[in-house]
Amino acid sequence: MQKFSINSVSDGLKLQGYRWCAKDPVAVMSLVHGLAEHCGRYDRIAECFNRNRIDVVGVDLRGHGLSAGRRGVSRKYTDIAGDVSTLVEETKSQYLELPRFLFGHSLGGGLVLHHGMTAKIDEAISGYLVSAPLIRPYKPVSSLTRGFAKFLRKIHPTGTLPIPVSGHKISTIPAEQDRYNNDPLRHRAVGIGLAVDMIETGEEVLAQANRWDKQLRLWHSKADKITSFDASEHFANQASNCDFTAFNEARHETHHDRSRDDVHSLMVDFILSNL
Repeated sequence: MQKFSINSVSDGLKLQGYRWCAKDPVAVMSLVHGLAEHCGRYDRIAECFNRNRIDVVGVDLRGHGLSAGRRGVSRKYTDIAGDVSTLVEETKSQYLELPRFLFGHSLGGGLVLHHGMTAKIDEAISGYLVSAPLIRPYKPVSSLTRGFAKFLRKIHPTGTLPIPVSGHKISTIPAEQDRYNNDPLRHRAVGIGLAVDMIETGEEVLAQANRWDKQLRLWHSKADKITSFDASEHFANQASNCDFTAFNEARHETHHDRSRDDVHSLMVDFILSNL
């Protein structure tokens, strides 16, 4: 793995980048991680891709991992979405001759769907891969809670809320639960503004699912207790060119559960079939 630094197109904030390089690559995948985690947790996926001649490039989103910014805070959704655009443009500049793919998990999955609906046509992304996207949270957010969060945002725009997530919601594998719980780069807060924007942007994405017409590989587990399986299934049913897989036993991170070999295979197969 190689590390690099890059400034976000949103506001120049310094982001930590990562590159996993294969021998004689035939494609490259940009990686967008989930809320409160970082790209370093995707080493095994990257190694699998490298074995299949696919390079991987990622950045820690603002306020995550080794990137700058207060933990979990993004004043506007467009700022963190700009970090994704920064990643896509950096990948494009380094791999002009290779097919490019964009992958996101959880918060990253929601960001990737949003990017696919709003990005410039000339980006020429060959396909999108999305895991357990944050379109809707597993537990619906009441209008009262949302209204209170919006009020807090006005009086304390950089305030944070605790994230009630531990390893047992991530995976059924004890070693993966421990790895998540003990990760020194994982944080436990989300900015109030980002929390509000994630919910509202997810609603917009879901409402416009029938506009989706790009190549999309989407998967989610029915046992997920963090993001909504039903929302992903609804999006897949409304979207064009979407291949959807439902897992039954795995938890939120299907790539870190007993389903991981199947997840790796479906990702690699999707990329190699869309070169």
